[in-house]
Amino acid sequence: MKLLKSFLFIAFALLGCSDYATTKIPIDPMGFSFEIPSQWEKDENIFVVPAPSENSVDFAFYFLTDAAKKQKKTLEANHDITPETVAKVCDKAYKLFKISVYPKENFSENFLQNAEWGKATKIGSNSDFLIYFSLAKKDEAVKKEFAASYKKYLAQSEKVEKTIEIFEPKGQNANASAPEVSGALNFTATDLSGKQIDSKSLFAQNKLTMVNIWGTYCGPCLREMPELAKLSQQTKNFAIVGIVVDGQNNIELAQEILAKSGANFVNLLPNSQLNEQILSSVSSIPTSFFVNQNGEIISQIIVGADINAYRKNIEKLLK
Repeated sequence: MKLLKSFLFIAFALLGCSDYATTKIPIDPMGFSFEIPSQWEKDENIFVVPAPSENSVDFAFYFLTDAAKKQKKTLEANHDITPETVAKVCDKAYKLFKISVYPKENFSENFLQNAEWGKATKIGSNSDFLIYFSLAKKDEAVKKEFAASYKKYLAQSEKVEKTIEIFEPKGQNANASAPEVSGALNFTATDLSGKQIDSKSLFAQNKLTMVNIWGTYCGPCLREMPELAKLSQQTKNFAIVGIVVDGQNNIELAQEILAKSGANFVNLLPNSQLNEQILSSVSSIPTSFFVNQNGEIISQIIVGADINAYRKNIEKLLK
């Protein structure tokens, strides 16, 4: 369950149900919550894969066979968590259910055509997202030694659909007011590879640097990442520095997102200095701003994914 806990940027809240205790999982930035049996949190038979893609973010739950458990331990021991290695674990596991979240702005019915899972059922929608639930196919082939256990977990999975609640997304509002971040930045932080980064030497390398604050659970952040990669690679005297708000416990997923997007710029993990100077004032993501070679903030704060605003600032500030 480590991947589940690392993916969520908020605390769990325990609730009670009629026949077993459940844990409520609130996904505030996407505007929905769901409940799972509380015992699943420490159950080595359960494997959850939070998988962001170009079209959706899926929360896929699997029942692990002995071979899948062995494969999972190997990749964790080798710190080799990539889409390919995780897929190898899933190939040796049995599907339970998945919850898929689609941004309304580019949704297509074609996205629902996935032969690997059972029929996708629309649960509801809020102002930004559509929420779908899929249970594993009833004819899932299961080896005899796992049949009884799998049947039990699948029965519990069927109850998850009724626990899904839809609400307005929180903490990801592109219309939110700009945070009060100003002055000169001066910090030391760790990047995703574990390297210590000093802000003075970091910002001194380029005439202009854009600081982009994002999270692995944030749909707009993920969708703009390939464009940020292009900006950082194609613009002279310019760099981008990311701060991954949920990165402390979610390094592998952040690395996967960046690699898939072609974003090879520096990304930092939150610490007390970054919290004090920047993050304590930020309530919505993505949030971005520009600094000069001395680390001084020289632009307005941009809340929300806005590539055109980034380009305008870059063109203006690099003159």
